[in-house]
Amino acid sequence: MSKTERDEARELLQLEAKLVRLRIEASYLKQRKLKEQEERKSDTLMKLLDLGNELTQTSLLYKTAGLAIPRKYRFGALLAAFALKAAMK
Repeated sequence: MSKTERDEARELLQLEAKLVRLRIEASYLKQRKLKEQEERKSDTLMKLLDLGNELTQTSLLYKTAGLAIPRKYRFGALLAAFALKAAMK
């Protein structure tokens, strides 16, 4: 085996090793991204549950249901009332 062949073989092995490292890194990043997405989903669910709990405790849901506004705007009124209440804390 000549020196150039050995150099080419060494370079090829180095490139293959680099490719394997990059694949491992890509896999790690993909797993981390999936984990972060799952955490965001659970955070969103917890926020919605907290919102539901707050609405039942303060009777905002019943108060906005009785407002004399069109039905399609009641959800917005409920959110506005909740935001106002949260701002007053």
